[in-house]
Amino acid sequence: TKLPNRLIIQWGTCNEGTNTLPISFPSAFCSINATRNDIAEISVSGNTVLINNLSSFTYKLGNSKIQYAYYIAVGY
Repeated sequence: TKLPNRLIIQWGTCNEGTNTLPISFPSAFCSINATRNDIAEISVSGNTVLINNLSSFTYKLGNSKIQYAYYIAVGY
């Protein structure tokens, strides 16, 4: 979603490893949050999301068997 103030919000699912956003942020990739899709595994730790550049991020699972998560990314 592109907002009038130039803010762009993107969301979807991501796999473990490097993921490419549908739209590259033109100037800054400000924030990303990823949430696992399995609420049954409540004692998981070590999930990490790293911003690589304006168009991609890396999702690393901790000690979970789940292979994907839901993400939301914000930039402009």
